[in-house]
Amino acid sequence: MSYRTLTSDEIRKLEEQGCTADDWQGVQVLEPFIADHIINMRFSGEIRIGRLQGEHCLEGGYAVSSGLRDSALHNCTIADNVYIDRLGYAVNIDFENNSEVRHVDILAVNGETTFGNGLELEVMNEAGGRSLPIFDRLSAQIAYMLVFYRHDQELVNKLTSMIDDYVKSRSGERGCVGFQSKLTNCGRLLNVNIGPFVKIEGATELQEGTVLGCEQDPAIIGAGVTARRFIIQSGSHINDGALLTDCFIGQGVRISRQFSAENSVFFANCEAMHGEACSLFAGPYTATHHKSSLLIAGLFSFYNAGSGTNQSNHLYKLGPLHQGVLERGVKTGSSSYMLWPTRVGAFSVVLGKHSGNFDASDFPFSYINEEKGKSVITPAMNVFTVGTRRDSQKWPKRDKRKDPQKYDLIHFGLFTPYAGERILRGMHSLEKLQARGSKQEYLNHKGIFINRLMLKICRKYYDMAIKVVLGESLLRYFEQLGDDIDADQLEEKLLNASEPNADSWIDMAGMLASRSVVDELIAEIKASQSDIDEVYERLLQAYEKYDQQATCWTIRTIQSLHQLSPEELPVSVLIQVLEDWKTAALKLNKMTMQDAMKEFDAHTRIGYGIDGDEAKAEKDFLAVRQSPEENSFIQMLKDEDKEIESRYNLVLQKLQ
Repeated sequence: MSYRTLTSDEIRKLEEQGCTADDWQGVQVLEPFIADHIINMRFSGEIRIGRLQGEHCLEGGYAVSSGLRDSALHNCTIADNVYIDRLGYAVNIDFENNSEVRHVDILAVNGETTFGNGLELEVMNEAGGRSLPIFDRLSAQIAYMLVFYRHDQELVNKLTSMIDDYVKSRSGERGCVGFQSKLTNCGRLLNVNIGPFVKIEGATELQEGTVLGCEQDPAIIGAGVTARRFIIQSGSHINDGALLTDCFIGQGVRISRQFSAENSVFFANCEAMHGEACSLFAGPYTATHHKSSLLIAGLFSFYNAGSGTNQSNHLYKLGPLHQGVLERGVKTGSSSYMLWPTRVGAFSVVLGKHSGNFDASDFPFSYINEEKGKSVITPAMNVFTVGTRRDSQKWPKRDKRKDPQKYDLIHFGLFTPYAGERILRGMHSLEKLQARGSKQEYLNHKGIFINRLMLKICRKYYDMAIKVVLGESLLRYFEQLGDDIDADQLEEKLLNASEPNADSWIDMAGMLASRSVVDELIAEIKASQSDIDEVYERLLQAYEKYDQQATCWTIRTIQSLHQLSPEELPVSVLIQVLEDWKTAALKLNKMTMQDAMKEFDAHTRIGYGIDGDEAKAEKDFLAVRQSPEENSFIQMLKDEDKEIESRYNLVLQKLQ
């Protein structure tokens, strides 16, 4: 690519069209050069101009030719087919092919910058101690290790060193407006790197940050957005006056409607509107949609915040030091409040105001209420609710990420080994409480109270749930074998597939892994002499071990529950596990169906047929809500019942 200086005729032509330059010798162009496409421009410093050909289609289908109009450029490179119109001034910017900038006040890079890479966020603890260095390829899993594994300083130092090396590669004194990106009606954009296909329309201020995009999944920043010190990955939409300070935004995130956040990270498919966040670790699918909601200094994932949800991390003693952990799938009801430090078990629901600290992580699928100032838990009651089942099915369908490169590794599913291990822990805790022999109405467990009369029934529901977990995992293994199921060889195959240490599970902000896999991953990272790319490769390897490790855990758990040695696994026991699965799964579906049918009770018709009698109310209800027979979720449960029978019979036939 060979640039040339302007001829005297071309300079004269440009000056006639209102253009000026501090030094025309500093302006170089490519052939073919079309002077007619450059009007009312002010040039200074080193300017490179590519081929201004082709057209840009603006709003409403209005087409304009590529070109430079009514703008000031200093030390800029303009690639081919660029359109710039009424850009107040641009300094140290490279405009890539087909990019478009219209009605922007300032677009500049002021000295050397890393464009948000390397910025350290005070996540989880406002007072420090869990600082997270962000960069434009950060994943939820890397962030999880950096934030929550501070006890392993060697690991943290290793990851930090790799990130530091990467950050150096992102440092520079020139910004970029990426291929086919569009900037329209914006205010001040300072020290911002803009990737390909990005759309920024009406942003008030962007400072010290990176915005990424790709053809399949552009990032979009909309009207009134102010972001200072940030990174936004592909596919995310930030709109409607959102305020971000010291934030990382992962892929497929939606933040809008005046939501404000600082020192917070939001990973894949999070949604945040109206409320605010501070020092938040928002794992995948964290959702907060309501005004007056504050998420602060906590770990969340697959979470849904009710309106007015609030937490406190400041006891007015040594400062805002306290943190909360809500394991995956937790919901909080309207106006719920929790005092940190507190921990809530997976797939639980928290209602009311809790002014005491408790650890309920031993009890997944629970309801936690406030009663007369005490935090009261009813374990296992969220196993069979329709909301829990609907959530587990909607998450995979609502993955907004279209970028071929997905940074966050996510395992979906409800009755996983991760849930199963916690269910077993809950059963054990209930047995210990029952063994106390106390006659008190409520028993205290790690700061939370359990009604003594509920111990047996809650354990019964956990027992049903663990049978579903084990049977489902076993069925998945059999189905992966296809027709190659030989009863004489099956025991040997299963025993060879198992490992003695597949006993406990970790949720690494969306990725489920056995502790042995996580330990192996950490050891490999600490021994690595490579870069952050190798970490991603090893994370992917750990992610892909899920099915194998799930089978290991299932086999060991079956052996433990049936009091078998590590060398025993008779086919008769496997058949019993499958029979238990079928019975429990059908019962669970029946209970979930009963919960769903409450949505069609007479009281749910209140407000329907507003000016008519009961007959019109019934017709209005059916027109809006449909009948139970037409409801897609209820139909899905019925179809699932048939599938349960079919899967059971097919595998049983092969085993026998």
